[in-house]
Amino acid sequence: EASRTAAMNFLPARLIDVGDALNGKPPRLVITSEMKPSAWKDEPTEYMALSYCWGPVDETSRLLKTTHDTMGSRMEKIELDTMPLVFQDAVTVAQTLNIQYLWIDSLCIIQDDTRDWQIESSKMAEIFSNAYLTLIAASSSGSNDSFLSRGLPGPCCAVPLKIPSEESILGEFSLRFRRRWLTSDKMAEISSSRWITRGWTFQEERLARRV
Repeated sequence: EASRTAAMNFLPARLIDVGDALNGKPPRLVITSEMKPSAWKDEPTEYMALSYCWGPVDETSRLLKTTHDTMGSRMEKIELDTMPLVFQDAVTVAQTLNIQYLWIDSLCIIQDDTRDWQIESSKMAEIFSNAYLTLIAASSSGSNDSFLSRGLPGPCCAVPLKIPSEESILGEFSLRFRRRWLTSDKMAEISSSRWITRGWTFQEERLARRV
């Protein structure tokens, strides 16, 4: 029981608080050990983890990162328009799903601190297996490839949806033609993506509770 409780209360050393777009609160970096105990005493704090490819070398050199020099400013705010498109999309998904916290390696690990990188990278199994949701940017070959703006491949259609409840839910869901219908492997449709060729991302997907 003690080990189960410890696992439920696991949090990475740092998370991105995705803020509140409606109230003008930008995302910011938070140190989880400094979060109020009430935030995760009774039930675990839910966070989303992002699995993505950094991209080509020239792109990764410009990737938004946390360093000792930028730590202070990251904890004050991280303007959304300074983030690469994959990060922006991840924040949008988290806000839409009402998941307050997001883990992104380049922002939640101090990139110019070898010891911090060694400590946090050794926790990858815990980080991804304890995440409420792992968001996989499988259609993106680099951090500046948006996955929310892409078109759905093949024939598709939108179906209106209405769920009667105390607050009526209106929306739609999409149906699309699945080309590889003989396989049930959820990775089959992205077999040609750059994401699926990486060892780190393979580990992240295998460890995730839901993707």
